[in-house]
Amino acid sequence: MFSTLTIHLASGFAFPQADIWRLHDRALPFLPVFRSRIWMRGGYFNALLCSCISGICNGLFGIGGPLMARYFLFSTDGKESYIAQIQCLFLITGAVNMFTRIRLGLYSVKLLPYTLAGMAGIFIGKTVGLRMLDRIDAETVKKAAAILIGISGIVTILQL
Repeated sequence: MFSTLTIHLASGFAFPQADIWRLHDRALPFLPVFRSRIWMRGGYFNALLCSCISGICNGLFGIGGPLMARYFLFSTDGKESYIAQIQCLFLITGAVNMFTRIRLGLYSVKLLPYTLAGMAGIFIGKTVGLRMLDRIDAETVKKAAAILIGISGIVTILQL
């Protein structure tokens, strides 16, 4: 849950765009090589490390969730634990982000109808997803989450 703190620290950090592209161009060729070797255990150090990196990515790019989802895939015992951990993380991160936006004047009452509509959609989707979860084994949940994380990364790269 350290990612919310890191989001605040990273949100004021200016990172030169040219450096981001250099880092991206250098790292991208190595991703297929390490894809099958990336593995981690749960624990305080790994939780802190992943949360900090996730928070920085969220503060800089708005995409901190995939790393934490990957961490929770490795560090939780079952699908129910995974879902509980990731939902708790997103609840806390979303609340901190909302309060920060309100404090900075980026969120106004005019946006409330959109927020409520979004919350209704999330509630419906979550209800359907939890019903589907009962019929899916833990290994399928891990594979589906990994595939969705990969698709999210591809979509993010294509939007650049």
